[in-house]
Amino acid sequence: MKSINWQWLGLAIAAVILQLLYLPTRLAGFVTDFTGLAERIETHGAAGIPGSFGFPALQPVSSVFYYFFYHSYSLEGWGWHLSMTLLHTINAALLFFLVRRLLGSGTERSAQLPAAAGALLFLFSPYATEVIVWRVGFHYLLVTTLLLGMLWHISRWLETPKATIFWTILGLQIAALLTYELAVIAPILGLILILWQHRRGELKEALYRLTIPQFSLVGLYFVGNRALLGSWIGHYGSEVHLQFPLGDMIANVGRYFVKMAAFSRYWPHPWKESVAVWLRQPFGLILLTLLSLGLLAWMFRSFRHVDRRAQLTWAFGLATFIALVPVLNLYFNYLLHIENDRYGYLPALFFYPAWVALLSRLPRGLYYFLTGVYLFISIGLLQRTNLYWAQSTRVYRTLLDDFPAYDRDSCYLLNLPDNLQGAPMFRDFSGKDRAFADALQYVKRQPYSGVLEEVVQYNMVFPTDGVLVEPDSNDLKVTFRQWGNWWWRRGIGASSYRDSSFIFHNEGHHYRLEWRDRPRAAAILYQDGSNWHSWTQQE
Repeated sequence: MKSINWQWLGLAIAAVILQLLYLPTRLAGFVTDFTGLAERIETHGAAGIPGSFGFPALQPVSSVFYYFFYHSYSLEGWGWHLSMTLLHTINAALLFFLVRRLLGSGTERSAQLPAAAGALLFLFSPYATEVIVWRVGFHYLLVTTLLLGMLWHISRWLETPKATIFWTILGLQIAALLTYELAVIAPILGLILILWQHRRGELKEALYRLTIPQFSLVGLYFVGNRALLGSWIGHYGSEVHLQFPLGDMIANVGRYFVKMAAFSRYWPHPWKESVAVWLRQPFGLILLTLLSLGLLAWMFRSFRHVDRRAQLTWAFGLATFIALVPVLNLYFNYLLHIENDRYGYLPALFFYPAWVALLSRLPRGLYYFLTGVYLFISIGLLQRTNLYWAQSTRVYRTLLDDFPAYDRDSCYLLNLPDNLQGAPMFRDFSGKDRAFADALQYVKRQPYSGVLEEVVQYNMVFPTDGVLVEPDSNDLKVTFRQWGNWWWRRGIGASSYRDSSFIFHNEGHHYRLEWRDRPRAAAILYQDGSNWHSWTQQE
């Protein structure tokens, strides 16, 4: 009788627990950018895969998966859910085996436990939900898988430099680059691993044979972007990715590390705001800079003189920073849950093993206790975050299912939930105010043929949030029934604006809708919780 493989059994148990935690989100995530993806896939078809369905980025590899998922999986089924949770589980398993390999086959404390604890913290991170639940986050999962595979094979190649392993490394890097632009950091991650794992006297050869080809592939990638897209970097474009606001980037380093190490996203708002703002002040910036430079100098001086766990802390800590570099100049959202958590998915892959290896320097009993408490808190916050997704989805689907104005030629929506506690709902970055209309077309599959005017959105705090509507002379006054909300439009806070038929006056807790062309035959609807109510125009 064969002995039990405890590692695989542990991974299986962890995978089952993950499924239970994410089960409430099975129908979630078909929101916002998903409708844009659906439109592009239906417009371009399979012929659009090489050009990423017209999206301004070189992502043909992830486009293959999106095309397959879109045409194979129902929006009411298990396909999307299982594919994305499974790939996240695979990433955690690959992380475990990579860390265990790098630490060697030492004692439980020196190798097995740091590898397992780091992988579990990554697996059950409450910050992974945006990537796993939002159905347009699959490329974050896939590029992480490919980069992990690349690092695993680099580790093998450094021990046994076979040609087949070398070409596998480059193949995985190419696939990663054509999945998502975050893969431009691949050569630097490989360089960190080479500097750590190389044998004495073999560094120059490893750099020449592998690092130069890896950097060359990134150079070709940039040239391809320029030739095919007209910009050195796709997605947000060079005007965003090549802007380097130094103060914000330094502050964001601290914000990300506090977020991952101390779960600051879930602190009371005054606490997290005060920390986020302080880190952008001159004293905070100077302290962060000096601390970072000091740690870097210490690392290079002491790296070869410490044990493998300390080396893991340094190497994966540096890899965390490298993985953050491409997103440090992007907006760091500390206000809401979930939003922009996707930017931290790849950095978290390296952060958690480094964090656990650092904690392992403590006395064994304290180390086990703190690691267990940390994992317990992480699972609790993950469950809470998935509850937000589930609540937002119930409201989202009910509003779509119960839309009552199909028999009218035009309709005004006085309010729409942009998000619930950060879980995205009806948001449109296109500037065309079509979030609800596109959801009717691509999620409900019953498009509205009339003219649909979305006046304004707002952030839901609870799934029962809504508004009161009352006449104000010849206009309408729309007021929140509760406190804690504010008006949104096109993904940010709403300002007063003019439309062809009305003027929107933002007056804080309420807004006033001044009619320019009074729509006497149109349906005027407002949302209250999961319900639609109709406002009857008074003569």
